[in-house]
Amino acid sequence: MRPSLLVCSLIALFPPAAPWMAPANASGGAPVNTVKPENETWDTYMGCLNGCLKYLHSDVTPAWLYGMSGHAFGLNIHQQLCPSGPHVWSGWGNLQGHEGLVGLKIERVGPWYKGHDDEYEAHKRVAWDRARAALGAGSPVIGYDLNWAEFYVINGTDDSGYLFWNTNFGELKQESLPWAKYGDGGIVHMIALQIVTARKPTGSARLAVKKALAWAVRFGAEGDLHDPMHSPGYASGLAAYDQWIRALDDPKAYEGDAIGPMYNAQVWRECRRQAIAFLQEANDRLGDAALTPLFADAINHYQRVARKLGLVCDQFPVENVAKVASQPERQRKAQRALRDAKRAEQSGLEALAQIVAKL
Repeated sequence: MRPSLLVCSLIALFPPAAPWMAPANASGGAPVNTVKPENETWDTYMGCLNGCLKYLHSDVTPAWLYGMSGHAFGLNIHQQLCPSGPHVWSGWGNLQGHEGLVGLKIERVGPWYKGHDDEYEAHKRVAWDRARAALGAGSPVIGYDLNWAEFYVINGTDDSGYLFWNTNFGELKQESLPWAKYGDGGIVHMIALQIVTARKPTGSARLAVKKALAWAVRFGAEGDLHDPMHSPGYASGLAAYDQWIRALDDPKAYEGDAIGPMYNAQVWRECRRQAIAFLQEANDRLGDAALTPLFADAINHYQRVARKLGLVCDQFPVENVAKVASQPERQRKAQRALRDAKRAEQSGLEALAQIVAKL
């Protein structure tokens, strides 16, 4: 992790109007009614939201959430494969425009940044009081960077602070953080909570699919280039594949370990797997025989993308991440797979554009 770069990027890109375990219905004392998360989620924001929706008995599937939020089709790569890539792109805020179509509502508390907010200490109390009230009412609460620069579900409070679940993709551990210290430690010195509620979706499934796929096509072609919060040093959309290929030749991408190459590969492979599931669910929901061949074509292309990104993951295995930096043959295999993935995704986006034109 490159903390200074990640901090600067998040200050620039965290949506100003905007892990893994659903919360207890508790405003103080020990948590109760805890729902276990799926430990293997790499996209922690999606993992948190999925856990919250499960706790709220929503019928929104993980695939639908990934697709409607844009995460299924997202791609953002730093020029040296910094692990911040999956965090500093428009996917964080893209869900805001689609909340009603998905069937949820998110109240955003903050973000407030230390050193940039004159009322920072007072805002700690605002966040604490709002979190306790939400938890007491049975609403899930998500916090960012309670321990590390990732998302966490706050599943309760005690007399002094937040209770949350922490994991390093292994055993879950209940941890706590004094409310007055939130935003002072971790990687990013900021206060940012999201309070999640479920509601009846607005609009039709057809409208939802059209908006999601139109966004995917536009993002593939343009990425975040027209986003006012776009940060230099990152490439997104199809252009991100070219930057990813170049970055694998940069020694700075492997300083100390290969966490950046490993983490980016795992996150984006997971997203493409959910793209396949989203397209399958969209086809089932619409039940339009004229669209089924187009969906089948798109699914075929995204299956190839996911397979090729799986080959990239194989070159930078999680359990051996510190030992692969000096193995050029792994880099070459990953680069070949990325070239194939880009071609498949380009074909996939063309198929999505055909679906959008008929919706």
